[in-house]
Amino acid sequence: MKKEYLKDYHEKENEEIKKYMDSLDKGFTNITYPNKNRFHKLIEPIGRAFPTYSIWPQIPFFGTLIIEINPVPESRFYQHHGMEKKDFERLIDFSKDTGKVQFMINGNPESYVGFDFLSPLFEELRPPMSYSFPLASFFEEKEFNQLKNYVTEFNTLISLPSQTGANYIDALKYLTGLGLANYTLDELLYENRRYYAFLKGKGYNDIIEYFENLLVLDSLEAMSFLSFIGKLIVEPKFDKFKSDHIFSFEALTEFSPGFDTLDLKDSTHNIHEIGKFLLNKLTFMPESFDACKDVISRYDQEDLYKVSASLHEGVIESNPDTVCKNNIELSEILDNVWNDAKFENRIKGVNYGIPIATVLIGTLAAGPVGGVEGLLSGLGVNVISEFIGVDQDSIAHKVAKKTVPNHIVNIFDFKKKYNIEKHR
Repeated sequence: MKKEYLKDYHEKENEEIKKYMDSLDKGFTNITYPNKNRFHKLIEPIGRAFPTYSIWPQIPFFGTLIIEINPVPESRFYQHHGMEKKDFERLIDFSKDTGKVQFMINGNPESYVGFDFLSPLFEELRPPMSYSFPLASFFEEKEFNQLKNYVTEFNTLISLPSQTGANYIDALKYLTGLGLANYTLDELLYENRRYYAFLKGKGYNDIIEYFENLLVLDSLEAMSFLSFIGKLIVEPKFDKFKSDHIFSFEALTEFSPGFDTLDLKDSTHNIHEIGKFLLNKLTFMPESFDACKDVISRYDQEDLYKVSASLHEGVIESNPDTVCKNNIELSEILDNVWNDAKFENRIKGVNYGIPIATVLIGTLAAGPVGGVEGLLSGLGVNVISEFIGVDQDSIAHKVAKKTVPNHIVNIFDFKKKYNIEKHR
């Protein structure tokens, strides 16, 4: 794609963003970016895809799954986005026909110069940008000067060397040098500043203290911890669709599967307990585009999307009765669908099951919703509370009460497959 086309594309997106920001200044809420009208047949519940893993088991679990397309060269593009080359254009048609999949571009449109293989995506769907809105739009005017102080504080902290000898900026340079990031160093710094300032501004004192202690010990661990917490807590706040966010079990226990080379494999102790575990079920693991469509049909017949949307609405509205009711219904639906998948007549292309845990994040999580306390305890992850100096219940409630808004996290254990024969 030519630079002139993408520059014009960028200018038009900026015009839409400016309209949105102007509407915020005037107190209007009827204009958003991106506007839902940009998407064809957007269906609740809306999910956000987890990158680098197969997209096929993620699509069926939501009414619409939003996939953020990164500016990755064609040689790495399909593996990075969890799909095969032959299926990319099929997904574009699938998006137009059903609305089950929607796309956004993750970054400046001009970053896609020369990526001609993405032309059908831009020309046929014109996806909006995944835009990082300014912190000022989430804080009162009187708080904004304090946010500036937090940014200055962060800039000072990250210039100091850790006990390993490298500072935070060195760690970010190392990450970009390995090719594990889709952003420039300046873009990563901007994102990290936002995470730090937001967390500090919203009173996540335990998390900030732990992050600052990590900065002294190891800048690489500090970087990965802040990135994980930012995506778990901060990003959903900036999500205009209030969509469910997907995490892999591996990412929760290692912060990111792409950081294996940074020796972070045994870092489960860094994860704070947040929210309440709701359900842990075995669901389908489709391994192809056609199998994915078959699973969608099964779920649709069982009204899974209707119940999931109601559960999500109950979370947003902080309604424990609605959450409990729909949680039970969702559990029964997943049981019914799975029990119907007999070995001899299983869906073609679905040979394994994949565990999924649905959890609450937010103020409702501290309320009387049944389940095991803690985001990870229900998954069998031992979180060592002495690393953070407070008991887990304290962390769970302090963090949950300060998390805005309520949202649902779906945890897929992509690596842990089960043979259907065992679950007949």
